[in-house]
Amino acid sequence: MLLYATVKNSNSLLHISKVENGLACNCICPGCGSTLVARNGGKTDKSHHFAHYTGVESTHCVMTQLHLIAQDHFLNLDSFELPEVSFQYKGIELFHPKVKLAIKGARLESKLGPYFADVLLEFESFVLAIEVCVTHQNEDDKTEFYQQSKIPSIEFDLSSYLKREISEAVSDLKENNVLFVWL
Repeated sequence: MLLYATVKNSNSLLHISKVENGLACNCICPGCGSTLVARNGGKTDKSHHFAHYTGVESTHCVMTQLHLIAQDHFLNLDSFELPEVSFQYKGIELFHPKVKLAIKGARLESKLGPYFADVLLEFESFVLAIEVCVTHQNEDDKTEFYQQSKIPSIEFDLSSYLKREISEAVSDLKENNVLFVWL
């Protein structure tokens, strides 16, 4: 079920509760670009949602929606809880506990060398590349670039939400309950 859509002729991503009912929503599917109808004003047994005007919705549409809501989530944070991390350094196991940091800036699809990070979070003394996995993990060469360039990077795995309600993904992102891996 689609809960988010893109306003025609813009990159604005809106929740179903923020638009007018029916075709007046002026929205398109972020996955396939088809016209959407907002189903949020009538009496119905179904939850409010967007539907494709043509009636055809693909898995790609849901996948794209998951990716976009995750990007939107990270772009709009004021602070970020950097997860704990442990690593080997000169044969010694080091550990850093999770810490909440103020975000100085955030950029969507930010270019780093030959690659683009889904979201780049800027902190006082470093940047963090955020990658979002819905159907495939980060490419090995991109991960290797992050490692060799010493760019901290985390991949959040939303693949388990493809067959679940989008609202669960949104809630779990807000509560830091999405599986992740340090790249």
